[in-house]
Amino acid sequence: MRALFYTLGCKLNQVETEALASFFKANGIELSKALQVPDIIIINTCTVTSKAEQKARRVIRQFLKQYPEALLIITGCYAQVEYEYLRLTLFKDQEAAVIPQAEKDILLELSGVLGQYPDIAAWSRNEKYDQLNRFLQAKKNTDHDVFAFHTKDYSFHSRAFLKIQDGCDNFCAYCRVPFARGRSVSLDPEIILRRTRQLVQAGFREIVLTGVHITDYKSASHNLTRLISMLLKCTRHVRFRLSSLEPEDIDEELCRVLDHENICPHFHLPVQSGSARVLAAMKRKATPQSITRSVKLLRDVKPDAFIAADIIVGFPGETQEDFEATRKLVSDLRINKLHVFPFSPRPGTQAFNMRGRVISAEIKRRSRWMLELSESLLAEFLTSWPGKEVCLILEQKLPAADWQGTSAHSIKCVIREAAHARFKSGMLVNACVTDVTSNKQCTARLVAVDKHESLFFDPEAV
Repeated sequence: MRALFYTLGCKLNQVETEALASFFKANGIELSKALQVPDIIIINTCTVTSKAEQKARRVIRQFLKQYPEALLIITGCYAQVEYEYLRLTLFKDQEAAVIPQAEKDILLELSGVLGQYPDIAAWSRNEKYDQLNRFLQAKKNTDHDVFAFHTKDYSFHSRAFLKIQDGCDNFCAYCRVPFARGRSVSLDPEIILRRTRQLVQAGFREIVLTGVHITDYKSASHNLTRLISMLLKCTRHVRFRLSSLEPEDIDEELCRVLDHENICPHFHLPVQSGSARVLAAMKRKATPQSITRSVKLLRDVKPDAFIAADIIVGFPGETQEDFEATRKLVSDLRINKLHVFPFSPRPGTQAFNMRGRVISAEIKRRSRWMLELSESLLAEFLTSWPGKEVCLILEQKLPAADWQGTSAHSIKCVIREAAHARFKSGMLVNACVTDVTSNKQCTARLVAVDKHESLFFDPEAV
């Protein structure tokens, strides 16, 4: 029996897919490889933009056509906010099953149920859906756990992801995430400590702390600062990377902890706009002043930090002057990379019916200008790296003897002619950057294999 997983969207979706894949493998279901026909397909969807939803619909139709006898399950955030549309309008019964995001954790248990039927490949599609529907009926009115998705067995990533928070209370005017993932909740620090120990013992050299709004982490007497401090005290030779940080939540206390050598100098900020007027219309808590202050604080403790930012272009009412304020802020702060999102009106949000829509052609022009600025800023950042030594986490072997890895700064590097008997995905190696390629990656030569082979975890150090 084979399962195929397809993931759209954020790191949370990625870690939840990793956990699902791990559970399926543990129950005797192998992961489908290229050219293999899957018996089960799980599509983990996103609703952040209309394009993400369009891609989900396109992928679903493609799989329905390509694998007509497979059991196809749609889950994730799009399945949460458009459950009835997907289940009753877009895809009829016996074509695809829809599991809302809030109930996604039952798929972990489904893996055990399906694992009892090794002959499922011989079943008709109707027989597969009948079995699934019996399972779903039995699971009605059960409690759900958004933090059930944890694994130390990763199939698609060389680093580990540790989900510490989910949901959001901000309700920004453009954002559907609170409707898809609910209000902000945080995982108990003792559970985080236990899961960190499992990942360290499994040999992971990098752990990404992730969530929807991790700077809102609050559990017991812990906030994000205290949680990171606890993790740093009880580990050695493990580096931690943080997912998105809200600019208004970055303060001196947090930055003192981020100064630690085992915190990756790579930060991602949802800036969205450099115009105070547009930020207010977006219902963002950040201001141009708080954004500027947060970048300064981060660079005070990590002077060479790689800082990326999300930018929304063409929000209703955004004038050319507002747009220029964003370009100026990004340029003045030397943000190193931009993730540019053309405004996408999301049903149910405040911005959906806002007046002052920017015409599509103008949104495209502004997006292109921001992307050109991003290319320039990234190129400027990379020019300083040739000749410097970096610590890379190995990700995949390339043709010949090359390997690809990612530095603590999130720089993609190809290590030329680095054949080594001990090399494997997830290892840390030291390399010297030799050049920057046209596609904004670096080439490097191997210096040394990281000497810290035995990882360290000591819960008594907390």
